[in-house]
Amino acid sequence: MLRSCAVVCCLGVLASCDVPVSDQGDVRSARGVSFMSGAVFKQHANIRLSSKVQAKLAKFREGSKSYGAFYVTSNGRGWGYQAASVNSQDADMMAKTGCEASNGRKCVLFATLSPTNTAAPNALPARFREDLEAPLRDNRGEFALAVAPIGPAGWSWNYEFGKDAKTRALEECRTRADKRKQDTQPIAVRNAFAKSGAFTCRIHLSF
Repeated sequence: MLRSCAVVCCLGVLASCDVPVSDQGDVRSARGVSFMSGAVFKQHANIRLSSKVQAKLAKFREGSKSYGAFYVTSNGRGWGYQAASVNSQDADMMAKTGCEASNGRKCVLFATLSPTNTAAPNALPARFREDLEAPLRDNRGEFALAVAPIGPAGWSWNYEFGKDAKTRALEECRTRADKRKQDTQPIAVRNAFAKSGAFTCRIHLSF
């Protein structure tokens, strides 16, 4: 028995220092998995942002409760961000790559989001809650979750063997990632993401 889902990323901008985005408590699920319910915003650079970039930053800051990164060009007019990532490395890579590929110039880290429950060993972005709570609760076999840095994911549960659960989760993730790759425009941005490994699926969680 399996289920899969695709998740997309976004690109944007933000500003301020060490401000909690949410004060909700962590919500625990089955198998020791929790869902990130809040994030701390931290500004890393002092760059004057255009009004358009300020609006993107506000959207980025308010819309994510997990790992996120926001990059801007040195003139404050270009931007790229990634929110709702499973880890800080993916968020940083996606935001930086998107910003530089879209603007054709170097970008600098402007701000980050870090989940408040980083100590939880199996914490997942809140975007997974609706689709994974039931499988995690009802699973009586092997479970696996595969994720690509750009967002798409695939998961499987109730498998007899762990290797089969991982194989199926990766297949589902790759199908979504390939579709996302085809839909990514312009081509220069798609190629930059592909070179960075944004469309490459990997197992993020299994038990």
